[in-house]
Amino acid sequence: MRKILLILFLAAFTGKGFAQLPDGSIAPDFTLTDLNGNSHNLYSYLNQGKTVFIDFFACHCPSCWAYHNQHELENLNAAHGPNGSLTQDVVVLAIEYDANNGTNEFYGISGNTQGNWVSGTTYPFCNPESSTRSQIISNYGVVFYPLVYGIYPDKTIYHVGTQTASQLYTFATNFTGMQNPVAPEAFSALISNNTLFVKAGSPCIKFKLFDSMGKMVVDQFVEGTRESIAVESMNRGIYYYLAEVNGKTFTGKILK
Repeated sequence: MRKILLILFLAAFTGKGFAQLPDGSIAPDFTLTDLNGNSHNLYSYLNQGKTVFIDFFACHCPSCWAYHNQHELENLNAAHGPNGSLTQDVVVLAIEYDANNGTNEFYGISGNTQGNWVSGTTYPFCNPESSTRSQIISNYGVVFYPLVYGIYPDKTIYHVGTQTASQLYTFATNFTGMQNPVAPEAFSALISNNTLFVKAGSPCIKFKLFDSMGKMVVDQFVEGTRESIAVESMNRGIYYYLAEVNGKTFTGKILK
């Protein structure tokens, strides 16, 4: 029975349940240098009242390349970035995930790359090195790509995904100076510092967590929109969750 349950979870898993930062949490600060040698400090942009979009990608990733070629981030930057034709209240940053990809991969010259990422792109590309890369990947819970975050001026972060330029800017204009409520169907789960954080845009969450053998280790009913659950006794490894929110079912995996 446990093996069957695990197979069902793996079959249902789509990637949306990976352990990205929970919506509404505080984005960690960073300073990165882009391919042109320009420095970018996250909190400096946020303190200027700008909404920052971060695209974690990999030069060799076909789905990243497909989204890149839709030009949604480029269109957003062209209209609303630092030199935007309409407004200048948005910053777009692309950050390479894979340490094996370098300058040649960005320009499509050689190596494992989908093409020239830089040509025709006006927003910055950053390729952090060694411990800087490891730290930002860890801080932002990046275990899949493309992973697109939107960060409001109050430093709250949300997983916005690969949306259109119009949808992304709508997200930016929804900022009210407080944590923006996520949509009722949104859901996130994350384990950090021996605590399981469960959050949705509406209350009444039925949440179950299973280990890699299919054993249920958490069976919780959350009456509010979020809850913190101590999981010190759980071993390190991969866990699979099943959550029901307003009749919608979410499955995914998280790491401890």
